[in-house]
Amino acid sequence: MDREAIVSLIDNLKAGRPVELSADDFPCFSAEVARKDLHTGPEALDALAKTLTAADVPTFERALEAIDGHELAWLGFKVVYDADAAVENVDNRVTKAYGETGSADGLPLVFFCNDAKEIVSSRTPSARDIFQMKDA
Repeated sequence: MDREAIVSLIDNLKAGRPVELSADDFPCFSAEVARKDLHTGPEALDALAKTLTAADVPTFERALEAIDGHELAWLGFKVVYDADAAVENVDNRVTKAYGETGSADGLPLVFFCNDAKEIVSSRTPSARDIFQMKDA
């Protein structure tokens, strides 16, 4: 992602201005990707942008540090299209080890994670959220 786009995003969030996110900056939400996964198109990015607040600033600031430090890291996105299902645990061999709870909440989220498995997000994730954040 372009460093200047993150700086602009941080400035807008700090000022309490609404933010617009572009698939140019977040290609995982492009129309091309949406043809393969209907839940990750530009509409999902717009919905995610509407949830961002000043509480998300530390996530993006940590991403800037990672860019400047040439770290192996990523911004990840929790896209929610069924809030009730998101908080339920899926009964399978992988997720059973992470407890009875699925996601900590049924809300979209932007998070930072790096190769050292450091996580920064605006809300406290569940054990299953952490598993998925590290697995991204």
